[in-house]
Amino acid sequence: MQEVVSHDSYYDFNDGNGVVPAHRHVNGGGWVADTAAVDDTAYVGLGARVFGNASVSGYAVVDEHAEVSGYATIKDRARIKGRAVIRGLCIIKDDAEVSGKAFLAGTLEIGGHCVLDHNENFFNYEGCLECPALLDENYSAGHFNPCMYCLEKQKGQMRKNEKSGSSSIWS
Repeated sequence: MQEVVSHDSYYDFNDGNGVVPAHRHVNGGGWVADTAAVDDTAYVGLGARVFGNASVSGYAVVDEHAEVSGYATIKDRARIKGRAVIRGLCIIKDDAEVSGKAFLAGTLEIGGHCVLDHNENFFNYEGCLECPALLDENYSAGHFNPCMYCLEKQKGQMRKNEKSGSSSIWS
């Protein structure tokens, strides 16, 4: 039985933004922030979460306790499962699978039949440890939890790469 999407629901994704408008996805029942875009053909499992400005399209799967956030894109038949975390501007496409406790952030692109599992960490934020935001005593981000300053900086870099036709790290 599929749940009806209610736009009057709220959920705390524990990302520092507090309780935000969200709904249960019609295909799987996982939480999706109203700011994220998830196709009805995609699957978001009951324990999975999609938030921020992330998008999940096609027949992509976000299952178990996986989370997709930031400006990440999961598309085609890609699968994110286990306790995997996809953040930033990552693009996971084709038949790629990310599972276990894998953590991906930054401007990574993974496609084809690539499989990442267990405790693999791929992080593409150069200069985070020298960031002036670290001087702020209220700064709660870290090397594996980038701040919005870094995400915006990486978003600008991704736009620049798209205009110049730069290729991805993996495809």
